[in-house]
Amino acid sequence: LVMCLQQRIRLAIALNKVAATFIGHTPRIMIVPVVQSLLGIIWCAGWALSAAFLLSQVPDTYTPMGYYETYAEAYGVDADAWFGQGTPGACTDKWPTGRVWKDQEC
Repeated sequence: LVMCLQQRIRLAIALNKVAATFIGHTPRIMIVPVVQSLLGIIWCAGWALSAAFLLSQVPDTYTPMGYYETYAEAYGVDADAWFGQGTPGACTDKWPTGRVWKDQEC
């Protein structure tokens, strides 16, 4: 198997020699991955801080925290027709409308 791949092995060795020569002549190239990693971390931290700020702007009273006896009380009643409004429930009365989750154990 090694005899069949002799040309490929020589090519790989030559490629490594050229790469080592390049890094030997321009050692500053080793800084590029470090800078890219730092920029990526700063980018992710910026997005995380932006998301945290947006979530902190939602008041505690915006979403209901109580229990509801029926699904209709929590979700509301769907419209009878396509263009009807229906009656919104306690969980779907504000935009964006949320979903209603029914606990089977309670």
